[in-house]
Formats: sequence, structure tokens, C-alpha cells
Amino acid sequence: MKNDIPNDNILVFSVDTDFLTLDPALVDDYIGLIICQSLFEPLLILDHKTGEIIPGAAKHYKISDNEKTYIFYLNENNKWSNGETVTAFDFEFPFKRIIAAKKNSGVSSLILDILNSNQIINNKVNVNELGVKAIETHNATIKKDINKEINNILIDILPIFPLFSFNSIYLKKPYIKNFKIFPCGHFSFRDLDIEKNLATDISR
Repeated sequence: MKNDIPNDNILVFSVDTDFLTLDPALVDDYIGLIICQSLFEPLLILDHKTGEIIPGAAKHYKISDNEKTYIFYLNENNKWSNGETVTAFDFEFPFKRIIAAKKNSGVSSLILDILNSNQIINNKVNVNELGVKAIETHNATIKKDINKEINNILIDILPIFPLFSFNSIYLKKPYIKNFKIFPCGHFSFRDLDIEKNLATDISR
């Protein structure tokens, strides 16, 4: 394959085991998670040098006086690799999708402090009652259900990645097809070789 991308723009994952899935709602294995972290940008990210939570897809956020509601303001320049804008609805969708998956989701246990999450899992209320709402194109709210330290809530949502609705078409196919999905992080798929090693290149 001809490589017309500068070598310093290529990130290669050479792994000794296969990833189980690249579905952001279901991924809970280490290999799948680090690949998803390269392909999708969550609301917030963890600075591994300082240990601080810093902006990701959200340029900033506010917390209500009673510390029950979190408002996230997205960077308007965030794009999917096909050029479409990343919106607050792209974050509301995966939160609800994760809770709807219940025990089948590897990360559902991380968001059980969100309003109505436990009631949804126990089939007492509809998934649309989950305390995550896109209130405008670039603004989303998350409401928590119980008293918990602010930093713990923010850490819990770190592995919740946005999901472009078109991606769900490919997430249902075998993983070999998944390189067609549209990422919105710093990298996009370049190639998936026979040995199942994954190479990605910078998409924006």
C-alpha cells in the first residue's frame, strides 16, 4: 500500500491479542479501549501527566449550585471525519444506548449515578427519562441521582464516547468491516492487516 502520509502522523497498534469490539457502548477490553480513545473524543479527558481532568470535546462545563446538574459546552469546531459537526445529540445517544444495553455494556456501571439510570435498568421507566439531554446543538446536561463528589462523576464519564448515528450501521457488522466507521478523534483508520494489527492516521 502506498503511504503518502508523513510517518510522524501515523500511530500503529501492534498487539498480542485481538480486540473484542470497537463499539463504544460495549468495549471493556484494554485493546479496544485504547483504540476507541484514539478514534473518538469524549467530553473530558484525563491528563496523564498531571492527573487533572481537562477539556475534550467539551470546551468547558458548569456545575449547578446544588451540584446535581452538569452543563457541557461543546467546541463548535468538532467534526466527524466526513465533515459533519459533532453535536450534543451525538453524546445523548450513546449514554442512552449504554443504559439500554444494561449488563451487555462494559461501561454501564460507570453511569449508574445519572438520574433514572437504575430505574431504566430495572424496567421501571423509559430510557428517554435518563438524565442526559441535548438542550441545544452544542450544549448538553447531565443530572446525577445521588450525592457523589464532583470529580468522581467527571471521572465516571471519561470513557463515554460520542456516537455518530451512521456509525451504528457498521458496528453491527464483523469487526473487519469497522474501519468504515466515522471517527471524531485525532486519528482515523488507515489499515487493518491480516495479523489484526491496526494502524491509524491523523484525520484532522
